[in-house]
Amino acid sequence: MQRTMAYCQRHDVPAVLLYLDMDGFKGVNDRLGHAAGDAALVTVARLLLTHLRESDAVGRMGGDEFALLMLNAGLEEGRAKARQLSEALASEGFVWEGERAPLGGSFGVRAWDGHTDPEIWLTEADAAMWVRKKGR
Repeated sequence: MQRTMAYCQRHDVPAVLLYLDMDGFKGVNDRLGHAAGDAALVTVARLLLTHLRESDAVGRMGGDEFALLMLNAGLEEGRAKARQLSEALASEGFVWEGERAPLGGSFGVRAWDGHTDPEIWLTEADAAMWVRKKGR
């Protein structure tokens, strides 16, 4: 993120950060076991990569949270991508040993506004995600 932010600053390039917290992930672990939870995380990571451009970055932040960084994209593109990914998560779901488990997530979207500390950007995107999650 530090390098991306420096690139954006130097070349005046927009970027947007999406912060994803899985909805109902604890239920997958509780109902189907931790091996299923691990497989669900891999499924989500692959789904995210499939629906993003090669120039975008995806990282697991821990637990059931992911961050997605999109260059040459602003707030509206980030919001549109969050909607698209939410729909993909809901429609594709996850199957473990013949049992379907719904997947969903809450996204926080925060455009880069010139800050130079990745932790601040992540914290802002995480806060936006929690506003969305609590509004459901």
